[in-house]
Amino acid sequence: MGRDGLVLDGVIILFYFVVITAIGLYMGRREKTLNDFALGGRRVPWWAVMASIIAAETSAATFLGAPGEGYTKQSLAYVQLVLGLIIGRVIVGHVFLKPYFAYKVYTVYDYLGIRFGPWTKGYV
Repeated sequence: MGRDGLVLDGVIILFYFVVITAIGLYMGRREKTLNDFALGGRRVPWWAVMASIIAAETSAATFLGAPGEGYTKQSLAYVQLVLGLIIGRVIVGHVFLKPYFAYKVYTVYDYLGIRFGPWTKGYV
């Protein structure tokens, strides 16, 4: 790759960061408080939060590697992984997200502090 290719790569990367920053500034203009920013103003349903968590924790390695490994070894073990993630997140959504909404907390540490006291929050 010559110098022209490196310059083009740099321009593309710079353009990407400018666009991402512009989108963030544009979309963030409505956020006035920490509650709006961190929790979507508490207007996001639990199932959308669950879908966001699944999307955030599912890496490209899982998305591409699990089916490839399953095909190579002729195994359905990775199907169990995917189904377990989905079922587990539905349970987590019902068990943990509802108290988060009820206690109006931002983090798991805030929840633990309210539920079990400040010592537990500090210890964890």
